[in-house]
Amino acid sequence: MKTDWRDYLYSSITLSLATLACLATGYTADMLLQNALPSFHALASALIALLSFGLSCAVQARILLKMHRLTPGTYSMSEQVFTV
Repeated sequence: MKTDWRDYLYSSITLSLATLACLATGYTADMLLQNALPSFHALASALIALLSFGLSCAVQARILLKMHRLTPGTYSMSEQVFTV
């Protein structure tokens, strides 16, 4: 599989956005849940942060599929799909 600098740039931007969404949601949930769940706010905010990371990764994967659709089929390793 051919890679160049753009592939690394796109993947680092995507992971950075997912991580920022996770941290922002976890921090906001922690602030909001400190009064509502004083004993369990850390656990609840961690679970919400993990959920937001998963959801943001899923949304980004759907966006990537819309931008660069892979057609179903059998490909050899020298096909254009793998060596763009």
